Amino acid sequence: MEEKLDLILKELSGVKEDIKEIKDEVKAVKIELSDVKAKQVEVKTIVSAIKVSQEMTNAKTTALEGIQERQQLLMETLSYRSIQQESDIKELKRIIQNQ
Repeated sequence: MEEKLDLILKELSGVKEDIKEIKDEVKAVKIELSDVKAKQVEVKTIVSAIKVSQEMTNAKTTALEGIQERQQLLMETLSYRSIQQESDIKELKRIIQNQ
């Protein structure tokens, strides 16, 4: 009977050690989970900053496109005026030569 009791005690001791190991592992997992959650918050903050930066870049790009369109129109207008002035100058030269 005493042998059985010793055997049961040994097994109980082994179970206690297993439980302690499991508790240690659970504790380690909780620490890792806490670290992951902290990093997740950091990532969310970075993603938010990237989104804001992207929106600002999009707004600037849109503004630059508008400026470029106005400059293109201005260049076309100036080009037209230059051609028109060249034509007027030729016409004046022709008139002066015919007099």
